[in-house]
Formats: sequence, C-alpha cells, structure tokens
Amino acid sequence: IEDGGKHDDHASDFNTPRPPQLPPQKPKRKPPLVFVLNLRDHERQTLFSTLTSWGTPSSQLPTLVISESGQAKERAALYARGGVFVITSRILIVDLLTGVAKARDVEGMLVAHAEKCVEKSTEAFILRIFRSQKYFMQVGGASIDSEVTSPGRPNDANVGFVKAFTDDPSSLMAGFAKIDKILKSLQVPSLYLYPRFHAAVAEELEQYPPIVEELHQTLSPKMQEIQLSLAAAVRACIRELRKTSSLVDISFLFGGDRGKKKRKRDDGDFA
Repeated sequence: IEDGGKHDDHASDFNTPRPPQLPPQKPKRKPPLVFVLNLRDHERQTLFSTLTSWGTPSSQLPTLVISESGQAKERAALYARGGVFVITSRILIVDLLTGVAKARDVEGMLVAHAEKCVEKSTEAFILRIFRSQKYFMQVGGASIDSEVTSPGRPNDANVGFVKAFTDDPSSLMAGFAKIDKILKSLQVPSLYLYPRFHAAVAEELEQYPPIVEELHQTLSPKMQEIQLSLAAAVRACIRELRKTSSLVDISFLFGGDRGKKKRKRDDGDFA
C-alpha cells in the first residue's frame, strides 16, 4: 500500500463473500376440498386403519366430521384449509344450504354404497345442490372467462367430480331401470363394472390373499346315523329316477373309481 498506509474501504467489499440468493419460494398450494359420504362406522375405522398402515402422515389423513358438536364457524375454518373430509350427509346438507361449505371451493364428492342413492335420498339432494351451484357459477362467469368457448356453457374442468362406489352390483338389477335412476340421482353419466377376474382386481387379490381358516367338526354317533339315513334316502330316490330315465348319473354319490365300479354293479338293478 503506497498511499500512506491507508486502505480503501470500498476495495474490501469485492473480497467479502456474499450469501447466496435463494430463489423465491412459491406459495404453498392449498389441498383440494373433497367430501366422502355414506360410509358406515366400521368402514370409517377400516379406512383410517388402512391409510395408517400404508404410512400416511397424520397431517394427510382425512378429517372425520360425524357430530354437530362443533360450531359452524369451526367447520368453515376446517373447510377453508382444504383436504379430505369423511362427513355425514346430514351435516353436509346443512352446511351447503347455510353457506358454511361453499360449492365453489369443493373439488369433488366420493359416495359409498351407490346402490342406496335414490332420487329422494339425502345424498342425491347433496349432489343436486353441488352440481347446480357449480353450474350456475360457471354460467355466470362465462362472459369473463376466456376458457369458455361456448356462450352459457360451463367449463367441464371446473364443475367438480362425483365418483360413487358399490360392493353390491346385484342390487342394481332389482326393479325397473334402476341403473338409469341411480346414475341420474348421482349426477354421473357412466357405469364401470370390475369383476374379480379383471386384471387390476386379480393382481390386487393375488398381492394380498385372504386368510382362510377351515374348521372341521366331528360328528356324534347320532349325527352319523342321521347322515347315513339321509344318504340312503337320496340313493333310493335316484334309483327310482333311473328306472324311468337312463340319463341320471349317480357317480357323484360315491366319487372316484369306487363310484364307477358301483355304478357298473348297480346297472342291473336300474334296468
């Protein structure tokens, strides 16, 4: 340093390391608001225990709303945070009608036991309110929404989703046009059937096979006597049938080679 031993205060700024500038953090997105309807008590317990066994964090588990002990303001604050809510139909219909739960904030509905959703059910009423409010909100904003291509027609991506499930498909066939009535009540256009031999279902069942326990009870002497008497009565009835028709086969009564030998031996009696 030649200048009388004096340092330049500004020169040292270039040598001092500056802390790295972090990129601006994006605001945390609120999770979608989804309601799960029509679950029974044991099904709610199974749902929570299954999600817990899968390692789902407690913060991401569904919120259970099954009583009206909480105030409407408390439920409104919960709905505002988003997430999945397992709720009773009676509470949700009141919240929708009073504005505690706003349809514009609801992403979709999951309905269990779809076979029970008929025109006059509470679940059907909830879905009609949900769909109608979503529809009129979209129609009202059609003039300022650039994504709406047709005047007065709502954007399909913003009307919310409805998915219903049933484990009793045979009940859908009871009555006249029951499937059409249920689809209309659920506000859904399509029905998908997944039999046990479906690839996805079969793969899931093979991954987690059911645990089957077989219990064999020995017969008492009296029960064995009754069983032998019933078998003798059945054989006598079949012999009478074979006298009038040669198409009756009794091999299933004996089974295996013993049944074939017995049938050949008894053919003379049946002729």
